[in-house]
This record gives sequence, structure tokens and C-alpha cells, in this order.
Amino acid sequence: MYAAPLKTGKEDAAITTVFGKAKWFGIYDPADNSIKVIPNEEQGPAIIGKLKEAGVTTILTKHLGGRPLQIVHSMGMRLFYPGDERLTLIEAVAKYQQGLLKEITADNVENFH
Repeated sequence: MYAAPLKTGKEDAAITTVFGKAKWFGIYDPADNSIKVIPNEEQGPAIIGKLKEAGVTTILTKHLGGRPLQIVHSMGMRLFYPGDERLTLIEAVAKYQQGLLKEITADNVENFH
């Protein structure tokens, strides 16, 4: 399962440039090709636990700090950068599946602030 912070609460919304402060997150399930949009009620790193509970293993994000990175990695999830262009969650997942996205790690997280 994949997740990304979204600009609006619509399934076809673009991925936003914020992470913890994003108002919405989209969760894509490739098993049935569905997207579920959930509100980010905490507006902070607590959303990571909710994504994990929903079965997310991969997060696609344009911005992330060091502390959220540590939380994501401690929960066994991975992070990838979908690029600067406007993309929906489905478009970003397609790029991920083609091996076109760069993984966000402790070594390069400073590039994604």
C-alpha cells in the first residue's frame, strides 16, 4: 500500500509539498486499485502511525524532516521522492513501480526540507 500527502480531499488531488501539515493523505491499494482519502487530524507526525495501521508500506512525499523520517523507518516503511512536477498519487505510484523515484534516507533527508 502507498500513501502521499494531498492538496485536497479528492482522490485525484495533486501531492502537496508539505508532509505533517498536509490536511489530507491518500492511500492507494494496488490489490483493488482503490484510493482512500483520510484527513490528517493531528497535523503532525502522528499521521505516520495511522498510515501504518492502514497497511501503508511506502510513502511518496515531496518534503520531510529528519524526525518523521526516523518514525517512518522505525515502523518499517520506506519513503520516496516523486519529483517536483504536479503528480497525483496514482501517477507517483506508476513512477515508483517503474523504478524512477529516489528513496529518501537518513543520508539524503536534508535535500527534502
